[in-house]
Amino acid sequence: MNISILKLDPRLLTIGSPLFIFLTATALAFTSLPLIFPELVVGIIIDLTISAPLLYLFLNRKRRFLIFEVSALASIGILVASFALPADGHGILDIIKFIALPAAEIGLLGFFAYSSYKTLKLYNSERGKNADVLTVLHEVSSKSLGDSLFARLVAYEASVIYYAFLSWRKSPVNKNAFTYHKKSGAIAVFALFAFLIIAETFVFHYLVVQINVYIAWLLTFSSLYALMLLLAHAKACIRRPIELTGDRLLVRYGLLGEAEIALKNIAEVETADDFYGEEPEIRKLAIFERCNTRIRLKEESTGYGFYRIKTRFQALVFFADDNEKLKKLLTGK
Repeated sequence: MNISILKLDPRLLTIGSPLFIFLTATALAFTSLPLIFPELVVGIIIDLTISAPLLYLFLNRKRRFLIFEVSALASIGILVASFALPADGHGILDIIKFIALPAAEIGLLGFFAYSSYKTLKLYNSERGKNADVLTVLHEVSSKSLGDSLFARLVAYEASVIYYAFLSWRKSPVNKNAFTYHKKSGAIAVFALFAFLIIAETFVFHYLVVQINVYIAWLLTFSSLYALMLLLAHAKACIRRPIELTGDRLLVRYGLLGEAEIALKNIAEVETADDFYGEEPEIRKLAIFERCNTRIRLKEESTGYGFYRIKTRFQALVFFADDNEKLKKLLTGK
């Protein structure tokens, strides 16, 4: 006779146990029981601010963002206890606030310092292997934060700041590197959009501030972020060329897209004045510019778009200033 054993998800214990204690204490705090039985107040406060966070800390020691999660849980517990429980029993809560909050601040500062040191060390080691800053930042974020959406967001925002404000010196150019910003008219288009954003920011801020100050500043900061993103993308278009390295072709488009193609996977390379990428299987690495190069693949490949979101494609269209030379290198014709 076969006996099947039900396998439970380990997270039911590691996350469920402290969460059960926390939610039970929260439910009791919002009832009338603490008023009827004042001795419950101390127990509820301890469960909310000490027992649940410490149990979570003990059961989830290997989680990446443990210090943030424990601090958030303890902070929520302090807020619940402060607002839901009778003021008569807040003596122990005041002691916990006096001790726990400074300790949490010191712990967070230490965590930030340690994480920054590790990230900087990892960045320097990876930078020696790869000169492309965006690629290095993604590799560092993936190793530090895991292959997650949050890691991609951190890497992308860091790359925006780097290219917008820190990248001013010219990088060494590979002999098999191809620019795509000189003849496409992209920089002129970006400059026009930057001018429109600046003009729109002043006009809209002046009009909206008379209605609502907060909305006016929100729109202003959004416009400034868009301007920063545009500047970073324009500079990345100059400093992140298309490169032929060994057996691979790296096709880049500033901060908004890239694709790595194995040369043996290339079926056909075509050049023309303009190509379009409306078909679902065609990936277009351009927004406003025309595309003068199309590469068809034998098998589907993976590319990356905005915020490094993965896309699959069977053909790729993009602009290269010297597309005929690129075609000759790829096909030998």
